[in-house]
Amino acid sequence: MLITSKCKLLAAFLVLVLAFMSFSALAEEGTAPDLSASVTVRVQVLGTAPQPAETYRIVLTADDKSYPMPAGSSNGEYTLRITGSATRDLPEIKFTEMGVYTYTIRQLRGNAQTAISYDRRVYNLTIAVYRDGNNQFYIVEILREAGSQQKLDMCLFQNRYSEEYFIDPPTPLGFSAYINIGDCFE
Repeated sequence: MLITSKCKLLAAFLVLVLAFMSFSALAEEGTAPDLSASVTVRVQVLGTAPQPAETYRIVLTADDKSYPMPAGSSNGEYTLRITGSATRDLPEIKFTEMGVYTYTIRQLRGNAQTAISYDRRVYNLTIAVYRDGNNQFYIVEILREAGSQQKLDMCLFQNRYSEEYFIDPPTPLGFSAYINIGDCFE
């Protein structure tokens, strides 16, 4: 039988509803054992990147500063640094209380001196910690690109370097010029 995306979306919604109901009904019964969650982040560099490779900053932000965060976080934010094209995991977030926790993941714009287009995608992470009727604790992670209902396995940021490098400040003639690096080698 083929499972449609609508069925998957309904299933994800039901998991969140059940998690919320479990949290509401059982919160007074104690805390969850140590459960943890982590998210994989991939940075892809497209085009010819300058050397040395740029270090990109990926920021995980708790939608509520009281939510659990990875070790090394400050004020509800954690910054992961990735140099060049690479895949890394955000550090684990440890949960001891049942509940539904929401986070945002985005890339900060760098300060490269070359022509680059930084990926501006934003991802929403929902983590539900709940207990079922058999007193078993579970954790459910749902990662989506902002504005989408499609569940993802990782965050992907694609940064594009252009062959055109801009010259600043403007030339004495009053306009900015550019050099197409490809023209230099013909």
